[in-house]
Amino acid sequence: MKRVVGLWWVVVFFLGCGFVAEDKEASSLEYEKLLAIYESPEQVKSARYGISLETSEEYAVQLFHASWGKSYLVFLSDRENGVTYPYVSEKMEEEFFTWATKLGVPSVYMPCYLWEDTLEGKKVIFGTRDGYLFLLDHNLQVTNSGSSAYVEMATPPFPVWNRETKQWEFWLVGLFNGDFFTRYRVIDLSHNPAEEYLFSVMGLGVFHGVGVVEPGETNVILLNVRSAGVGAGAFTTFEIRWLRFSAGQRWETNYPVYTFLTNVGYPFVDVQEGYQVYFSLKDMTTGKRDLYRFRYFTFEKMIPQDIRKKLP
Repeated sequence: MKRVVGLWWVVVFFLGCGFVAEDKEASSLEYEKLLAIYESPEQVKSARYGISLETSEEYAVQLFHASWGKSYLVFLSDRENGVTYPYVSEKMEEEFFTWATKLGVPSVYMPCYLWEDTLEGKKVIFGTRDGYLFLLDHNLQVTNSGSSAYVEMATPPFPVWNRETKQWEFWLVGLFNGDFFTRYRVIDLSHNPAEEYLFSVMGLGVFHGVGVVEPGETNVILLNVRSAGVGAGAFTTFEIRWLRFSAGQRWETNYPVYTFLTNVGYPFVDVQEGYQVYFSLKDMTTGKRDLYRFRYFTFEKMIPQDIRKKLP
């Protein structure tokens, strides 16, 4: 089941692609002042265009922007006889997506992420399968199957804005021993990536977000999934984990966001198309997870004002 967010006087609509969206009037609202007046999401029915299906689970979403100008929604689903595979849907104009088709890789038990990088002087498309790397062509078909390189990514490629170069960098991020925020650098497909331990952070669940690097200061703003409650009453919510590093000092600030949502998971912040937030949400009636998106209630509206000013 899909849900749509009720914002008191804001009229919302449901896009045919199957995601949550707010109407254009929502882009001018003062979002911080609305946090206390949300209503519970309402259930609605609409066409899903093969992305979210009633009888299957969809989660671990990513929007992959290819260098040749196309964008692809990548996610996991158990729609084929209950076996989990990665699926891909091309993003079209007018906010529509094509019918989702299975990505040509074996069954996976952990998220499948795609990204572009340079390998031996050539621009290539990488993917992960159970942590192992593979290469794809421009049709997103696997071109190799014998890689021994392993990268245990904790999140889709993590966007970091470099204020010196005025460019986005996309870091491969893992959590070494669950507590150490680690950056991976792929050198070749025969060896494990080089690891760079960046900082320690306790209690991360599933997360994504934005980083900002500049001379003398680094900020990392994580949209983290936090567990709450115990036993049968356990649920998950979103929170911000803001870490600032400057002059050898470390500060951390935590606070809840999107507080009207529970049982959320797998966030993805699309910095290349307006900080839209993609995520999964579990329907408590069916127990299934579906894909959602905020188009106007976007991530940069959730973070501190001084960090907003540093972002493009």
